[in-house]
Amino acid sequence: MRTAMVAMQVQGITPGARVALLINNAVASMPFDFACAKAGVNRVLLHYPIQGGS
Repeated sequence: MRTAMVAMQVQGITPGARVALLINNAVASMPFDFACAKAGVNRVLLHYPIQGGS
């Protein structure tokens, strides 16, 4: 979690900024969710349709 928070700060993402995420809403994304909260960043989830075989 701390690594993600520091990485956002190094990239110039400041508190109050919006960060778009293209990530599944699953347990694996929770560290990033907490890092955003700790850094004061608003996360914005992007929706992409799940499509069956093409």
